[in-house]
Amino acid sequence: MTSYDYNFHHQLERIHFLKAETPLRFIEIRNFKDGREPEVKTGKLYEDEIPQWLAEQESTSIPQEDCSGGLRLLMHIGPQEVLNFLPTVHMSKSVFVTVLEAFSLPLAFLESLSKDAGQHARFHRQNPERMEYIIKPLSGVVQYTHGLCSYVHGTGFTYGLLRTNFTHAVPELTRNLQSSSTSASHPMLVPIVLAEWQMSRLCSISFRTNAYLFRIEDMTGHPVIKDRKSEPKIDSHRDLTLQLSRVSYQISAGELFTGCLTELCNFITESLDSMRLPIPEKQLQLSQRADQIIHERLSCIMSSARHAKLKFTMYEKRTQFQLSTIYNLIAQKDRVLNMEIAKDSKSIASASRRDSASMKTIAVLTTSFLPATWVSSFFSMPLFNWDAAAGESVLGDRFWVYWTLTLPLTVVVMASWWTWMTWRERRNLVEDQRAREMGAGPPDERLEHGVQGLPYKFSISTHDLAPSAFNDLRRRLGRPNPEQGFLDKDEGMIESHGIELA
Repeated sequence: MTSYDYNFHHQLERIHFLKAETPLRFIEIRNFKDGREPEVKTGKLYEDEIPQWLAEQESTSIPQEDCSGGLRLLMHIGPQEVLNFLPTVHMSKSVFVTVLEAFSLPLAFLESLSKDAGQHARFHRQNPERMEYIIKPLSGVVQYTHGLCSYVHGTGFTYGLLRTNFTHAVPELTRNLQSSSTSASHPMLVPIVLAEWQMSRLCSISFRTNAYLFRIEDMTGHPVIKDRKSEPKIDSHRDLTLQLSRVSYQISAGELFTGCLTELCNFITESLDSMRLPIPEKQLQLSQRADQIIHERLSCIMSSARHAKLKFTMYEKRTQFQLSTIYNLIAQKDRVLNMEIAKDSKSIASASRRDSASMKTIAVLTTSFLPATWVSSFFSMPLFNWDAAAGESVLGDRFWVYWTLTLPLTVVVMASWWTWMTWRERRNLVEDQRAREMGAGPPDERLEHGVQGLPYKFSISTHDLAPSAFNDLRRRLGRPNPEQGFLDKDEGMIESHGIELA
């Protein structure tokens, strides 16, 4: 085996080989020069049967000169793989190497297999003269479909291996290849069939995306179709955002498939333009007919891909519209909640006013009875002798003690209250000043303690100055002077043009 400048054994060591859990599928198609119906064979092969199938000649019961070309394709369905550090091939290493050698497949596939990137590559070889190509679109999330083929010019046969983990891919690809059996001798048949399969996947994604969007539009009550009438059925905004996330994923997957399909179509177009292999005269008519069919199918696929791109652009705009609708619905819900809170606040305010009225009534009643209470308490003290005989004083001998204690104590209490209130007002003023200064930005520490160290030319805002710093600066600048600067408290600006403040 020729390595074609690729370290074959080193690349094999980077692949994780597992025994196939399911049998491989194969399809054989032979075209005839006399225009007879192509011969098609399909079936299943287990790993131990693959070497014998590969060893068979392209034609056993039909003479080689009667065959104009055909296809021998081996297809493998792998399980849904989880992300792994090593690329995985669900086939034993010996069988995989045997397939590569028997079909003369491009060994560059081993390098691309270990990379999470798309690759469409084409190689022209000699001895025998053949064309090899690799079709490896981006895998998306967990699904993939890879193809590597080798077209031998002398026999008109295409040999290939398809790897996929999409369950329905192999039956669909087999049906498409069977229906295209008359073009089996064309080297671009397999890429065209893969492109058509990708187009079918793209249509499926488009259908699901449209269905998700219709469901979201029914939930929000804002359908894009005028005749569709729906009422909002939002159980929770979480369910709605979950649906939007699914739509966004479907749109992303659709754009990915559209891009991969466009790249594959461009690859097929370039391959058709660069095919420099001469066509034998006896195969010219059949080859021209197959080439015409391939070009027609390619044109249809490219047109569908362009329209699919436009459709997903529309889906994205519909998603953005529904997202704006959801934001508006959330805002409306918040507005209703705020109105309910306002109503509750109004009710609380009304209850507070009623409570205040009740407290005011209690205060008025207490105040009205306070003089009588004081009088009764004052005259009930033992400092008075109400049983005194005529000519005796009603006041006791120690009546002066009451006033001696009451008057100074009253003065002390009132003075303490006035001192506390004054200190509290000053503290509030300082806190208000600090809050205003913090709102205007942190002032320079030099301005808090004066104007020492200000630069020779400066322009500052007076709103950043503490009162003491402003007075100090005004004293240093003196009267406004156009040559030295000016100080304008109202305009809130101080400028210096040539004075130095010590």
